[in-house]
Amino acid sequence: ESFTFMQTPEKPVRRDVFPKDFKAQILRTIPSVVADQRGIREAYYSEPALDPSVNTMASCVRFNARDASGQYAGVKEYAAYYYDGQLNQFVATTGDQCKTANYQPFPELERLCPAGKCN
Repeated sequence: ESFTFMQTPEKPVRRDVFPKDFKAQILRTIPSVVADQRGIREAYYSEPALDPSVNTMASCVRFNARDASGQYAGVKEYAAYYYDGQLNQFVATTGDQCKTANYQPFPELERLCPAGKCN
């Protein structure tokens, strides 16, 4: 007359796992936020660190990419948030999210060549 489904407990999301391949994860995400990935310049990243304001691993990325018309749009800054060591959100920064980021050159992003169509 009555029954219940067997429930399995959800696996908790670990927010303090360092993303080992975070640069590759960022490179795979760039096409979703940049119209033209050729010729990206002024690219920098910060190592992931635990962001106490959101209690998760986060890193920052900034670069100057071309817009849909092929013109450089100016340097833009993004915050990357990781859950269980995987990139979960890649969002444009607003305010001071990356003000304390220790940026390092990101030559892999400057060499990004979508579908091998770069000169």
